[in-house]
Amino acid sequence: MLSKHQIYLLEATEAVTATLDSVKAHHEWVTKGSTSPSSATSETQAGFRHRRTLFKSTDLRLKSLEKRTQNMINLVRH
Repeated sequence: MLSKHQIYLLEATEAVTATLDSVKAHHEWVTKGSTSPSSATSETQAGFRHRRTLFKSTDLRLKSLEKRTQNMINLVRH
C-alpha cells in the first residue's frame, strides 16, 4: 500500500515540475519583449526557480524513500 502512494507522489512531483517548467518558459517568452525587466518579473522568475528546487528536492527524497522501502520489502521476503 505504501509503495502505491510513493508512486503516486513521485508522479505528482514530476507532473508539477514539468508544469512549473512550462509556466516559467511561457513567462519568459511573454516578458521577453520588455525593454527593461521589472522587479516583479525578476521576482517571479526567482520564485519559479525556488519552487522548482523545492519540488526537485521532494522528488529526490521520494526516490530515496522508494529505495529504502524496496530494501525493507526485500529483507522481509528473505
